[in-house]
Amino acid sequence: MQRSLNLKINMSNSIRIQKAISQSQIASRRATEKMIKNQQIRVNGNVAKLGDKVIKDDKINIDNNSYVCIEKKIDTKILIYHKPIGVICTKSDPERRETVFDQIPQAKANWLNIGRLDINSSGLLLFTNNGELCYRLTHPSYEITRKYIVRILGELDKEQIKKCKDGILYQREVLKLSSIKLIAGEGINKTYAISLKEGKNHEIRNIFESFGFQVNKLLRVEFANIALPRELKPGKSFLINNYDTTQILNQVNLPLQSTTLQLKFTKKTKRKMRL
Repeated sequence: MQRSLNLKINMSNSIRIQKAISQSQIASRRATEKMIKNQQIRVNGNVAKLGDKVIKDDKINIDNNSYVCIEKKIDTKILIYHKPIGVICTKSDPERRETVFDQIPQAKANWLNIGRLDINSSGLLLFTNNGELCYRLTHPSYEITRKYIVRILGELDKEQIKKCKDGILYQREVLKLSSIKLIAGEGINKTYAISLKEGKNHEIRNIFESFGFQVNKLLRVEFANIALPRELKPGKSFLINNYDTTQILNQVNLPLQSTTLQLKFTKKTKRKMRL
């Protein structure tokens, strides 16, 4: 990536292009990497490469949409929400099903959901306006603990419980729980309290189903040391205070207030006609 020679440019104020795009809520980091590989992104007129960084005033073109890189101050906010069953974790749905963003009071553009719960799961879901916080809380390297209550049809034996904690190979991925404890159960249904430090897609359901057990209830009760309040009804949410917000930020080494780089839309570029 080429820039005009300017010895005063401070590259310490630069960030990777994937990060700038994701925290601007244009595309996820994974989707951005795919677009870079497909040469759909240009920075200052040059085709972007993986690892490229951007600075303030850089001009970025993403699939014929033009943006400029600006500095933005972030006063981190975190919203705690009780997700009900039947609601999906996306901003829009082609099938017009109800989404979590339909239920939170603030504008969609202001919030990022920290992780996901599938349509048949319920419980604690956090939202934030800080893209870097969202990334760090969901990245496996930070080992953020998630706790769940799981009810299954049947009961695990001692060997199966050991395998849950040691790890099982499922579709070429190793899935494991940090802890598991039987807490209730009468008849054929048993309820377990579990925890894990990685949120792979359908990980909990896949672990139990690998042993032949069907999960008929999955409730997240804690994330990043924030517990689901008993008084918070499904579909409801509220902003947590600065003290609790700071406690979460401290887990991933981020300040309450910060300045970052984001992309501001400027115009849509017309496609050149091919003769």
